[in-house]
Amino acid sequence: MNLIVGLGKLAQSVLKLCSYKEEIFVYTRKKQKVEDFQKLDNRIVYLEPRNFNKVRHVLLMLPANNVIPFLNTYEKYFRDDVKIYLFATALHSNEVNKLFSKKIIPCKLAGHAKQMVEDQNGLFVVPIQEEIEPLRNFLGENFTIVNGTEKEVLLANTIGTKASIEMVLKLEEELIKSGVQPIVIRQTLSQITRGNVKAYLNNDLGDFAKNIVQQITLRGKEE
Repeated sequence: MNLIVGLGKLAQSVLKLCSYKEEIFVYTRKKQKVEDFQKLDNRIVYLEPRNFNKVRHVLLMLPANNVIPFLNTYEKYFRDDVKIYLFATALHSNEVNKLFSKKIIPCKLAGHAKQMVEDQNGLFVVPIQEEIEPLRNFLGENFTIVNGTEKEVLLANTIGTKASIEMVLKLEEELIKSGVQPIVIRQTLSQITRGNVKAYLNNDLGDFAKNIVQQITLRGKEE
């Protein structure tokens, strides 16, 4: 039996993309939240803590500051051989493993939860020595699971988030200074930035964008 703990942005995104056909057990402090989500996904079943001893794999998708309080309360409910996958990007598994006896395995999302649903493609990273088949079997074909380190995921997510936010803020400022009207600014930020990133990655840029890439490349060589 697999159990998802938490029903925030990450858990909801995973559930939307997960192709698992059987019942999916979920626990949150607010049972009503699970029952509301059941109306959208009939695979979802709320699992009471008294039944945690039946669980073999826990997908712990709580925010970092809720992980240790949850385990303090419920670790004893789980069987000794349970595997607990830790998804909180900002919390290192070493900080958790030193406090608890159950096996804590880091499983970190490389990317953005809501964007992976739109792209129909998610990527999780787990340590090289850990078995990834249980995750693959549960999550399904819309997810790629690779071996790697928590450090590289945190670094990539941090650098990527910082760079993208700085880019959007700078672009917005330049468009405002250039006198572009708000509705056009919003459309530019929403579509041109994402569209060009995807097109660049897929080698599918249009002529207009290709010319800009050439200008940037030439400028870089001159510098």
